[in-house]
Amino acid sequence: MNIVNKPITIEQEICVKCGMCCDGTLFNNAVLLKGEKKSLPPLIAKRYIKSKTGEAFKLPCPYFDKKCTIYDQEKPDVCSSFRCELLKNLSKEKTTKANAAQIVENAMDLRSEIFTMYEKAYKIMEPISFRDILFDLRVRTEKNELENIKDPQLDLLMFKSHILEILLVKYFKPSDEYQKLVMK
Repeated sequence: MNIVNKPITIEQEICVKCGMCCDGTLFNNAVLLKGEKKSLPPLIAKRYIKSKTGEAFKLPCPYFDKKCTIYDQEKPDVCSSFRCELLKNLSKEKTTKANAAQIVENAMDLRSEIFTMYEKAYKIMEPISFRDILFDLRVRTEKNELENIKDPQLDLLMFKSHILEILLVKYFKPSDEYQKLVMK
């Protein structure tokens, strides 16, 4: 059997370097289509959740390890259909490949810095997503405010996390989220 490798598109190249939609940086959950539950890969099926708004699976995806490990296999529709704003802008030629790659690199560098600072400050060594770190930082901030405790390290982590969240909303999340942020 002769297998022909398809050329990687510019979008795929940017997407594969990023993975923030899979690793819990952009979202807590990935939405499933109605009836999709019965055909989920086993590790995703274990992360299945049902809420008032629909069905999903908890992120980070268990098949994501710096890249998708089931890229050519059957997976949820969202895994193939989601396109962040950066990819949409790239395909509309509103940004260049080099600019898109730089935005991804900047976001990933800042995220890495946040992870390192968080692990060092709170001695957390198990894997944790950016969304979980953000939640934990908010809880710690509220607790400190109630107890009138000053924590410059926490303040710096929150500041950097807010900058990253703004980058994510502006360049990666659906554009209506950015509009809501800007219009407030």
